[in-house]
Amino acid sequence: MLVIGGGFGGLQAAKHLATASVDLTIVDRRNFHLFQPLTYQVATGALSPGEVAYPLRAIFRRHSNVRVQMAEVTEVDRQRRRTVRASQNSAPPGHKAPRRLAADPNGDVIWVALYTADRLARVDTKTNEVKEYPLPTPYSSPYATAVDKNGIVWINTMNHDVLTKFDPKTERFTEYTLPTRGTEIRHVQIDNSTNPPTVWAPYNRTNKVVRIQFRTTDNQQTRATR
Repeated sequence: MLVIGGGFGGLQAAKHLATASVDLTIVDRRNFHLFQPLTYQVATGALSPGEVAYPLRAIFRRHSNVRVQMAEVTEVDRQRRRTVRASQNSAPPGHKAPRRLAADPNGDVIWVALYTADRLARVDTKTNEVKEYPLPTPYSSPYATAVDKNGIVWINTMNHDVLTKFDPKTERFTEYTLPTRGTEIRHVQIDNSTNPPTVWAPYNRTNKVVRIQFRTTDNQQTRATR
């Protein structure tokens, strides 16, 4: 079953259907439910944006039959009752939709974001061997990759407000939750002039830029002696 829109009506319908024996997909232009009656308190500084914007995936995290897809529906075939044509970033079932890729500056490896498969692919350019790693959060929609000077892979996710780090040595993911909801990040860049490298990403929906900067041991010791 399909619910178009994650507003008040769509959210209530989805909550009822989530307990039924059906596979449910929620389609919305944003990946969060906005509680509009309290937006004025955000404008006055009484509340933070995160207190009035609730990620749809988090709301339905206990329902394995619910999928959240960030897209904009532009056409519905009512006669066939099965075709929904959405805007960009949709693909037929089973397609992996590879998006932006990045090369490891220290080796013969390319990393590719598989958008609709929710996976990160490692491509060995010498042997053509491909290995895929599932992201820790389903339906997060990875869009772009970047590799820093230490070989760490950074992935942005359009449908999940996090930046994700992948360590090829340990084959482990780490998610860094962003302070803003509905970011829809499509790019990620690395500044290798700092140590450790600094990660930058623009928010497509909210006209902001996020920076992830890590403290070194020297920075922590300096702060401790002040």
